[in-house]
Amino acid sequence: NISIIAVARENVWAVTNNLINVTNANTAKSVTKGASYTAVLTADGGYELYSVTVTMGGTDITATVYSDGIVSIAEVTGNVVITASAIVDINILPEATLYNFDNTATSGWNDNELVFDGVDDYATLPADTFDFGSGDFTVQLVCDFAALGVGEVVLAQSNANHTDSTIQLFRLTAEGNIVYHVYFTDGTKIDKYFACDTNLHSFAFVRSGSSIKLYRDKDVLWTQDVGTSVVKTSTSPVTLGKWGDATTNSMQFGGAIKCFGVTKFAMTVEQLMEIARNYGVE
Repeated sequence: NISIIAVARENVWAVTNNLINVTNANTAKSVTKGASYTAVLTADGGYELYSVTVTMGGTDITATVYSDGIVSIAEVTGNVVITASAIVDINILPEATLYNFDNTATSGWNDNELVFDGVDDYATLPADTFDFGSGDFTVQLVCDFAALGVGEVVLAQSNANHTDSTIQLFRLTAEGNIVYHVYFTDGTKIDKYFACDTNLHSFAFVRSGSSIKLYRDKDVLWTQDVGTSVVKTSTSPVTLGKWGDATTNSMQFGGAIKCFGVTKFAMTVEQLMEIARNYGVE
């Protein structure tokens, strides 16, 4: 019996699934040597596949065997490892209400990005978008600037006199400094400036427990311990492209936003960059 089992094991290759929020319809843990193997990967409810890697015999074969949720190997010649994960589809940009866009290449939706003319274009989302309290969250913007002007607001939630602010991202000077703001109910705030340019970037605010990190692409620009501080709320809408409800000194944004993502959990830098790469950030 022992020899029969040993021979049986020698005739198969192992299949290992490392899955996060993903289900493989093929539950087999091994496959006969030289046989074909097919797996259908499905993201769990409310999630979206964002990363899949397939190796065989230790070699990455993803490019030749995987497409659109299906792994198809014609001949299995080594142990197979499928690593896949899914995240919540965080891009809520398509849900925004648009104002003053001309529906042209320089003002409106163009090839899955929202282009702002720098004159009067802006978009809004509900006031409760940033109702995070003291919990974990992620706010991510993938965007670029058409030029380095005097100052441009990408994201702001604020009333007309700026006394009711929550989270903001804007360029302040012609030198191109990008500014991150987070306001808390105890009167404190994060107010940090970093160099920027007109290239496409991913900018992100990520809170995990008591820590908030500010990202540009994969780089952590700033980390701050905020304890149990509660992020302020506002009755003003979250606004893309100008200073919230402000009617003067609005610092209209000229450029394109490809993704505006919001979650109530802390995303890893790997997750942020996977999304960023999907929208063209290198």
